Amino acid sequence: MTASRGRKTGFRVTIAGWQLLILAALFTGCGKSGTDSSTDTYSIKGIVVLSAAGVITDVQVQLFNAPQDALLSSTLSEYPSIGFTPYALMLFDPLDQAPLQTVNPDSEGRFTFADLNSGNYVITSNVAGYGRSVPISLSLPGSSTPDTLRLYPIEDVIGNLSTTTFSAGRTYRVVVEISDLVLLPNNILTIESGVTVQVDGGYSISIYGGIVVDGSPLEPVRFGPTDDRHALGTSWSGIRIENPTSPCNLTGLVVSNASTAIKVTGGNVEISECFVDSSAVYGIFFSGGAQGSVKHSILRGGSVGLAAGTSGPEFAYNFVPNMALKGMEIKDSSNANISNNVILNCEYGIWTDYHAWPQIHNNLISGGNYGFYAQEWNNSQIQYNTFSSQNTYGILLNSRFCYPIVQFNNFFDMPQFIFRVNGSLNQQINTIQADNNYWDGSEATSIPNRIWDGNDFTNYPISTVMYLPYRETPVTGTGP
Repeated sequence: MTASRGRKTGFRVTIAGWQLLILAALFTGCGKSGTDSSTDTYSIKGIVVLSAAGVITDVQVQLFNAPQDALLSSTLSEYPSIGFTPYALMLFDPLDQAPLQTVNPDSEGRFTFADLNSGNYVITSNVAGYGRSVPISLSLPGSSTPDTLRLYPIEDVIGNLSTTTFSAGRTYRVVVEISDLVLLPNNILTIESGVTVQVDGGYSISIYGGIVVDGSPLEPVRFGPTDDRHALGTSWSGIRIENPTSPCNLTGLVVSNASTAIKVTGGNVEISECFVDSSAVYGIFFSGGAQGSVKHSILRGGSVGLAAGTSGPEFAYNFVPNMALKGMEIKDSSNANISNNVILNCEYGIWTDYHAWPQIHNNLISGGNYGFYAQEWNNSQIQYNTFSSQNTYGILLNSRFCYPIVQFNNFFDMPQFIFRVNGSLNQQINTIQADNNYWDGSEATSIPNRIWDGNDFTNYPISTVMYLPYRETPVTGTGP
């Protein structure tokens, strides 16, 4: 179930709040859960079932603390319209944290966890030859009888696929020997809730037909490497959707440890309520004329979060924290619509290059070195955004033919130069429109000292920034 979403209006941020967000620990979850002041303890009782032959008493039922992400919790509380909730099961990975308790069921499949403090927990189970049961979350005090844990044998998937369904709660292992797993054109792969797909190799899953992922934050679908490859720290190549012949809709999907989690080339693909963790190259990349959207998703860690090249997707209501390079990368004649996102602590918040003209509005871009960076040939509209706490520049136009329209934005807690214009000889000479912005509390006489433009560079003409009229108080209605 997804929490209700409401639009946040007006200016509602303080500098102390940003420092808290930026310094918050990224991930906790191992160890004993928090307790209240009482001495009450609780028990959890349940049943585990094998769907095929096996010894039920060999099953290991494991109890974990529900994962917590302090930065994510703070951000979703401050901006409830972005991302998704609840998020604990989307973040949960039993290979990355130690269980609090492990028990074996009796001959009837019954198990008990005793002497538990109040708190939030996740339960799952496993046994050799079977995939893990679908994780179940619960809180104490509260329900102490989880749904039945069901284990299904791992099913191997080899070669080309025609129309098929990956059934709810099962685990599918993609065994790839010499090439990618391919869904053929004019076929549809349907993946039901709670499915786990493990890739045993450094290859990709290529979709030429259509794919429907029917997960949710409470019953996500998971894609990642096999347990053995996860332990070795090796990645796989990700999901490739290439000129699909049928609709593609991905909801409630978790993709971990991929080089590029999802790459879309052509077609129309809708992605929502997905979690992408630690992609080495790109989180989600639209290219080759692809259309569609990424909404209400979280992309955490890695190199680049969301990207578009020669395409026009919509990126909206997403949370993109802690990218080593770019929160979003827009290039090569792309006109992405970027709105109502929170981009936090990325080297470049939004980076553009060569004939990119994204529409950028109502975003929060905080931390990192650059809020918005344009390499060359840029005609973006940048309106009603909040830029905060960049280390180098809020906006940098680095080379030539960069003429974005920058209006009705707030700049807070900025370095000496909020806005800088570089330029090549006779290739960056037109005036840049940047009126009705709030310049970090600067008055009219001091705003020119916060902007580096043609008034500061005399070797040859480059653009000047037209900042009048300006806002003496913060613009209302900015950010998500």
